[in-house]
Amino acid sequence: MLNPTYLTLSRHNVFYFRWPLPKNLRQTGKTTHLKLSLRTREPKQALRLANALEYHVRALFQRGYGVGMQFDEMKQRVEIRFIFLKFILVCSPAMNASQNLENLIRLMC
Repeated sequence: MLNPTYLTLSRHNVFYFRWPLPKNLRQTGKTTHLKLSLRTREPKQALRLANALEYHVRALFQRGYGVGMQFDEMKQRVEIRFIFLKFILVCSPAMNASQNLENLIRLMC
């Protein structure tokens, strides 16, 4: 299995998503990375979650997301995105794509 650099494994065998913050968003005295537990020990599931989260986080930061935000606020917003992604990718695999989109919209409103 290919292990991307943003997917790390803790000493307790739990996978983490680790994403470097763009230099313009880094704050003095704070970490330079967002680190988020994927809450799984399964490598395939972790890779799926990390790839989806990487796509969304990259898109957010390319659109200028996070400018003027504190580190904790950025992390909290990324965690909220992760919850929605996990719901779509893991908790509802039996639903078709349109049902997933409808559920996501309902949860976000």
